[in-house]
Amino acid sequence: MNNIMIDLETLSTNPNAAILTIAAVVFSLDGKKVDDYFYTGISMNDVDTEPAEYGHIDPSTVRWWMKESDDARAAIVNMTAVKSESLITALFELTCFIQRQAAHDDIKVWSKGASFDLPILRSAFNRCRMDVPWGFRNERDVRTLIDLGQLLVGFNADDIRRTGPKHDALADARFQAKQVIATYKALNKPR
Repeated sequence: MNNIMIDLETLSTNPNAAILTIAAVVFSLDGKKVDDYFYTGISMNDVDTEPAEYGHIDPSTVRWWMKESDDARAAIVNMTAVKSESLITALFELTCFIQRQAAHDDIKVWSKGASFDLPILRSAFNRCRMDVPWGFRNERDVRTLIDLGQLLVGFNADDIRRTGPKHDALADARFQAKQVIATYKALNKPR
């Protein structure tokens, strides 16, 4: 399997946003597997790290988080309490996780929105002076695929049953992988 869905929860919408949690879920387009995953919180208490390394914090995003559901906020608090890494350690572990799945040029990395998760991760890798563990040509966008499913065959991926709270990076990544699998199947169904 060489498809990985990535989801982040952050404290800004800027490309250099401070990351709260990172989730990555391995899946196959035929839907036979949505299994191995990576999930970690980012600690902002690392005394050996410059605060700028963690990224931008936007007060309006912080206010947005305060208005979100208790479940969404609890997912972040619980994740950072259970497993919290420095940004550089989290990125190193994510790189190792991705490299175990397939070769650099074979990995297809998905996210919901071409301008959010992957650019933010790319910025974090750059701030930490680390290589991005996938090729830029292999970045995929969930929203574009969902739109194609709706336009070409009338399939609505938003009708898929969701499990887990919204804005929980792992629950979001799993749900988005299900949406991709279902849309891919709908688009490939013989007509």
